[in-house]
Amino acid sequence: RSRGLGDVYKRQQIPLKGTEGMGWSPTKSLKHVRDAYNEAKDVTFYGDAAQCVFPVKHGQLAIFFPEDAHAPNIGLGNHRKLVIKVPVVWPCSLLRHECITELIASCLELNT
Repeated sequence: RSRGLGDVYKRQQIPLKGTEGMGWSPTKSLKHVRDAYNEAKDVTFYGDAAQCVFPVKHGQLAIFFPEDAHAPNIGLGNHRKLVIKVPVVWPCSLLRHECITELIASCLELNT
């Protein structure tokens, strides 16, 4: 399974319908680089299997930091989701829970 890893942003992934399986591994454990780091897309792809796979349902979200390798889109069918990339260098005041919650709620309303 191909796995993505970004160095600059934390990613918040929110399924807009249904359930999506997502895999996770610590980046330090990855050994098989499939595609080297792409700075424009902030992603490196690995061929290692995920250490754990978990479901993320509509209305839930998964947050992945740069040290978290993740494998989204595990399962059958097409998955429609919202991905929010937040620079990890932002001051904490800009990442307040209320701001993120409001942004997610607005996006979910637009996609229902």
